[in-house]
Formats: sequence, C-alpha cells, structure tokens
Amino acid sequence: MAPRKRAPARTPLEAWFDDLPDAFTDCRDLGHLWRPHDGGRATKWSGWFRVLLCSRCNTERTQEIDGYGHVMANRYRYASGYQTPKGSDPVSRDTFRLSVITRDFGK
Repeated sequence: MAPRKRAPARTPLEAWFDDLPDAFTDCRDLGHLWRPHDGGRATKWSGWFRVLLCSRCNTERTQEIDGYGHVMANRYRYASGYQTPKGSDPVSRDTFRLSVITRDFGK
C-alpha cells in the first residue's frame, strides 16, 4: 500500500487568510466604507473628535481634529480576527490583493 500524501502544513498566516470573512478581505483589498458614527468637542484641546465606523467590517476609526479642520491623529479599533496573526510579517495591500484574486478567480 502506498503511503498517504499529507497536505503541506499551513502557516498561521495562511490559515488566517483562508478563514477570513468576505467583509474582511474586501476591506483589506478595497479599503473601508467609512460612515459617521459619533463625535463631539475634544476636551483636551480646542478641537473635535469624530468616530467613523466601517459599514462592511465594523472597524472603528477615531479622528482627532484641530480647530482648523486638520486631522491630527487617527486611532483604529479592529474587529476580532481582522489583523494578521502576531509574529507574522506585514502583508502589503498589493500582496493581499493578488492573493484574493488568485483565491477567487484563479481556481
């Protein structure tokens, strides 16, 4: 009897990518669909803060805006499972896009 062929072991990054929901792959490939969610006057400086929510993946973006309308800082809170696994090398948007195209259309 011939030995069984074993599937090659998947790296944590490959397993993460294969299990990503469509909303996550769409946002990582195409960018987020931001919608206003909350905001108000900033108490620490004379400016504003604005909270945007992605209608596709629920990532939250908080912007600090000065009195002239300039965005001074952005902070993000991602849904669980959105970010690459700890210890993995960063994945460029171009590499991610090619992986999505290959996965979706290359079969």
